[in-house]
Amino acid sequence: MASARYLSADEVSAHNKPDDCWIVVEGQIWDLTEFAPEHPGGAKLILKLAGKDATREFNEIHTSSLLPRTLTNSKLMGRLDPSSILAISVPNVASKQHPTIENEAPPLTSIISTQDFILAAPLRLTPKAYAYYSSAATDLVSFQANSALWSRIWFRPRLLRNVRTVDTSCEIQGVRSSLPVLCAPAAMAKLAHPDGEKGIARACERGGIIQCASINASYSIEEIVDAEPYHPFFFQIYVNKDRSSSEQLLKRVWDLGIRVLFLTIDAPVPGKREADERVKIEGSGKIVLKGVQSVEDVKIAVEEGIDGVVLSNHGGRNLDTSPPSLLVLLELRRHYPEAFNKMEVYVDGGIRRGTDILKALCLGAKAVLLGRPFLYSMAYGEEGVDHLISILRDELETAMRLLGVTSLSHLHPGLVNTQDIDHLVVKSLDATTGFPQVKARI
Repeated sequence: MASARYLSADEVSAHNKPDDCWIVVEGQIWDLTEFAPEHPGGAKLILKLAGKDATREFNEIHTSSLLPRTLTNSKLMGRLDPSSILAISVPNVASKQHPTIENEAPPLTSIISTQDFILAAPLRLTPKAYAYYSSAATDLVSFQANSALWSRIWFRPRLLRNVRTVDTSCEIQGVRSSLPVLCAPAAMAKLAHPDGEKGIARACERGGIIQCASINASYSIEEIVDAEPYHPFFFQIYVNKDRSSSEQLLKRVWDLGIRVLFLTIDAPVPGKREADERVKIEGSGKIVLKGVQSVEDVKIAVEEGIDGVVLSNHGGRNLDTSPPSLLVLLELRRHYPEAFNKMEVYVDGGIRRGTDILKALCLGAKAVLLGRPFLYSMAYGEEGVDHLISILRDELETAMRLLGVTSLSHLHPGLVNTQDIDHLVVKSLDATTGFPQVKARI
């Protein structure tokens, strides 16, 4: 837009269709026609605001700086004429208020486990926020299995050892962390608390762990990093059809000093296109594929020179009955154990206890990611995140002592018994072995 021009409410309201979609945010008129189909939350959320003033709903989730950073100037169509009156999208009052938040939500001092944060979430969050954070795919089979399988692994403690001092620190992609725990990339933390990802960043700095900021965060990556400019961050992206847009984003991330990218994959097989998304600017960045669900895809990642993979079914939010990360971890140990020497392997999904973290590391994982627990704890502000990190640290240290280890480097598969679920691991990677090939009759 060459110069600021004022448009009337009638002009804006005429652009209210999927192929012609404008919205107003804080007086600025934006053309979201091309962006709407790519919107992480789905095009419907934008289209219902087409031709309207979306300021109120936008500010519930995002900050005003996000649109100028996400869209080019050509998408800024002008400003709303102050003398015009434009229909405002009024959200459901119930989504803004929750009468039980102050009266029934337990105080932070009474929270003693991750499960307590989960139980407090529907009381502390608005119904809109809780529904967004807690939702999972269809029958919740994958979602429930994510947590259930961890309890079916048994420890094999070694007790005759001195465990007075334990060390929970590690390196994740060469970056030091006080715990083998990453704050997973999760969208729209501002729904939990106005400080959103900035509050999480401050708590992660105090706890000495790494936050992987989401491309769909409520705040821009610049605002998140500015909250703790001397603390390391990772950044999560998706493959963007617009190559130039991806390169511009990667340049911004690189300029902030971020050197590790988590690329969330949606396709069942991570092909060459994902590997091509490495930072294409001077210097050497690292890339981790998030969302891997099979040994075959891990092999491809190794062949492409990827630095790490996150075994994940996206918290059970996508394809229901997709495998829990623990099952894929066992599958990897059985069919491609050399992967653990070629890259770093992480897991997420259903991890709620320090014992879960310990089991994952015994089986070869370098670290684990937690998403929902950080969002739920943020409902108490950054002090809630502080408390969550403290809980995980205390549980992990206690579990290490009781298992008989003092360093994460001492962990190995012999410290756990997986026989209760070993039969669930595929016996062969060749699905056609032993079955006749049937040709379709056409």
